[in-house]
Amino acid sequence: MSWLLVTFALLLVQIPLAPAQTGTATGIVRTTAGAPASGVRVAAQALTDSTAGIGEGALVSLTQTDSEGRYKLENIPPGRYYIQAGLVDLPTYYPGVSTTNGARSIQITPGAALERLDFSLTQLHMAPAVERAHAPVTLDQAEQEMIHDALARCGGNVAKAADMLGLSRAALYRRLEKFGIRVPE
Repeated sequence: MSWLLVTFALLLVQIPLAPAQTGTATGIVRTTAGAPASGVRVAAQALTDSTAGIGEGALVSLTQTDSEGRYKLENIPPGRYYIQAGLVDLPTYYPGVSTTNGARSIQITPGAALERLDFSLTQLHMAPAVERAHAPVTLDQAEQEMIHDALARCGGNVAKAADMLGLSRAALYRRLEKFGIRVPE
């Protein structure tokens, strides 16, 4: 009899939560320049939640944005979460901040459908290699786009843009001259 109970308990542990017991979160992710960010990884990252038994930092739902930057995280167990997007080592958290200190957590309840969790990336983002392979973009064009994006994000501040790009100011000025990019005074 105890063998039957143990087997039933093991089967019960492996049964995923029904959709009515989980929730969803949807929104749009944009680039630092405000354009839809396609092909970006988006995840729900758990906060400490003893009721759901999910460890802090666990990614419980994962998806990728479509061509219009839209995402839908599904089957999120009840609890508190951060929504994060972008690179694993340089994530952006909802509502568009680079650390969890300024991030806004969301509460998922059974059947919840949170919408319009829109935010912009805080870091430069390059589309996945597969997507870039089909785009007729040269290395110079990609570099120019990154420079324009960094300058826009930094309000035209060359020193900040250089830091964001991992360049010295002199190196960025050489590239600005090479590509004929003018920085507003």
